[in-house]
Amino acid sequence: MSSRKADSTKQPGPRRSGWNNLLLSLVGWAAFWIVLAVITYIVVSVRKIPLLPTVLIVVCEVVTALGSLGLAYPWFNQWQGRIEEIRNESVQVPNGDGWRGEEKPIAYVREVNGRIRRIGADSDWQVGDVVEKRRGEARPRKIAM
Repeated sequence: MSSRKADSTKQPGPRRSGWNNLLLSLVGWAAFWIVLAVITYIVVSVRKIPLLPTVLIVVCEVVTALGSLGLAYPWFNQWQGRIEEIRNESVQVPNGDGWRGEEKPIAYVREVNGRIRRIGADSDWQVGDVVEKRRGEARPRKIAM
């Protein structure tokens, strides 16, 4: 019984900061793509593949790498929906020493296909407004309907 009580009062260990997780993810991502590039180089040099297919392989690798990192994806998606609810929620934002909580308005948008999307709300958005994210734009915007 006393051991159970000791376990319940046990303090959690140190949390890794978000920057450490990001750095670890980027190092793992880079290592994966470097290994893939080395394998491609070895295959191309041993088999004496012509230059054009080699360039196509490298271009496909770069596009896939950027897509897997998430750099290209947000620019290519598009959607439209109606704001159902706007709440102030605590979100984690970086500061000099790590992360801190901050209250920000979050909009819950029901897309045309029925999916609920949770996004940061602009100050002029109201419940019932229609917002649209177009391909190539970073943020959604309110549209007049």
